[in-house]
Amino acid sequence: MRNITSPKLRFERLAFSGHWHAPQIVIENLQGELYGGQVNAGAILDIGSRELHCDGVTDFDPHSVAQLFKPAARNWMAQLDWTTPPMVNAQLRVVLPPWTNRPPGWPADMEASLQVAGDFTVGPASFRRVPVRSAQSHVTYTNRVWSVSHLHAVRPDGDVDMDYSSSVQTQDYHFVIDSRLDPGDVLPLLAPRQQHILDELAFTKPPEIHAEVWGRWHAPERTGLAATVLATNFIARGEPVAAFNAGVDYTNLVLSVHNLYLSNNQCQVRAPWLQADLGAKMVRVTNVDGTLD
Repeated sequence: MRNITSPKLRFERLAFSGHWHAPQIVIENLQGELYGGQVNAGAILDIGSRELHCDGVTDFDPHSVAQLFKPAARNWMAQLDWTTPPMVNAQLRVVLPPWTNRPPGWPADMEASLQVAGDFTVGPASFRRVPVRSAQSHVTYTNRVWSVSHLHAVRPDGDVDMDYSSSVQTQDYHFVIDSRLDPGDVLPLLAPRQQHILDELAFTKPPEIHAEVWGRWHAPERTGLAATVLATNFIARGEPVAAFNAGVDYTNLVLSVHNLYLSNNQCQVRAPWLQADLGAKMVRVTNVDGTLD
């Protein structure tokens, strides 16, 4: 079949085979051409339980089918761009609503049953105007929780590994990040009033950062952070720094820095513990020693 058009989807070509084996309808070898790419898929629908299983591989541009998703998903997808669309390999399970006499809450029930698992790989791409050479990851959605695991993204100056989870229901999120990138790479992700902090830093070698960030979307007071930072040979506010390492924690509007070490060749500073209470506007420091001028 060719040139199949619906209000929200268009196929240049579509072919498939299938059969009925009670109580299941089986679709095999679905092959389609759409939006400059392809889809190869299969599906099994159990008529009695209304349980639908699908699996497939695609390489068409997901932006072309954004109209199939809810506004929140469309807004998130709009932040992504790529030179060549990603290769996606995914599986889906969902329980469809009753064929007749559907209850008032059937859309929520169907969403609660939805399970998605898949992998993607992409070449040159960007997220909110931050470009990467390549990226790949495993993605799941189950119990209304999105999880992105083993995300690996590469830039000319380094790479980053990340795991992420977020609950659609509670809006709670959690990131685990291992970065070997220049912090200046993320300037487009920051608010203008935050960008000046990174503008005062210049790195010859990207720092090594391990960080966990958690909180609830649209509730900044619930944000927490635990990180370690190791950096060498960089410039801070015009001053050379030979080495810097520290642990950083932030929760309940309290910022703590522990095991700080800072040197600029002949001078150094050590501080086992510093704390800034942003709510009370107080700073506490213990046992600092050093030889900085």
